[in-house]
Amino acid sequence: MNGANKRFMSGKTVWLQSHLIVYNVARGTMGDPFGQGLGTVGAELQTYDFDLRKIGGIQLSNGNAGEEFELRGLTDVNPNTTRNVTGSTRAIVAYFLPWGGQKTYCGKLGNNAKYFFTPTLNGCTFTYSDNGPNPSVAHSNFVDLNSQQADQTAMDNDLNNKFGGQAPANKIVKTDYKRVPTGGEDYRATVIGIRTGNSWDFYYQNYKVENQDLGTQGVVTLRTGLNLCVPI
Repeated sequence: MNGANKRFMSGKTVWLQSHLIVYNVARGTMGDPFGQGLGTVGAELQTYDFDLRKIGGIQLSNGNAGEEFELRGLTDVNPNTTRNVTGSTRAIVAYFLPWGGQKTYCGKLGNNAKYFFTPTLNGCTFTYSDNGPNPSVAHSNFVDLNSQQADQTAMDNDLNNKFGGQAPANKIVKTDYKRVPTGGEDYRATVIGIRTGNSWDFYYQNYKVENQDLGTQGVVTLRTGLNLCVPI
C-alpha cells in the first residue's frame, strides 16, 4: 500500500533505517497464522505473500521523523487497512517463522524468497546458523511461570536441543534489545532477513513502545525507533 512494498524491496537496509515494521501477534492466531507447526532446523519453511500497511509517522531517536508499517498477509482484511489487490500489486514474497509461548519454532531458508520475517521479539530469542544459501533459523519463547519473566535458560536449552546439542552463536536475546523501562515503557525488536544472491543477512529493528493517555482521544500507543537496522 502506498508503494511501500516496492520501496522496501528496492531500498532494503537503507529503507529499514527510517521505516519501522511491526507485527501484531495479538490478532487471533497471528503467532502461527498459516498453521505451520514447530518445524525442524532441516526443513525448509514455506513462503507467503505479505503486505506493508502504513500506520503513521514515528519519531526516531536521532530526532528525525520516520514511518511505521504493519506487516500483514497480502489478503488480510481489516476495517481500516483492507488491501485492494490488483494486477499491479507488488507482494513481498517471504519465508515466515511462527512464534508461540513455551515453544521454539524452527526452519530453514532457501532461494524461493528474498525476504524473511518472524513475529515481534518481546523477550524472545532468535538465532540462525550461518549466512549461506540455506541457513537454519529458530524463534524461541519460554517464560518462568512463577516470575512471568523471560526464561533465557529454558530458551537456550531448547535451542541447543533443536540444533542437535549446540545452538548457533548468531543470535539476538532479550538483553540485546530490552532496556530498563521508565513508567509504562517497553522495548521490542523486529527481525528481518534479506537474501542477496546466495547469502542471507539478518537485521533487527529496536524500538520503544509506550501508552499515553491523551484525554478525549483516549490512550494511544506510541513507538519510537531507536536503531532500525542492526546486523545480527
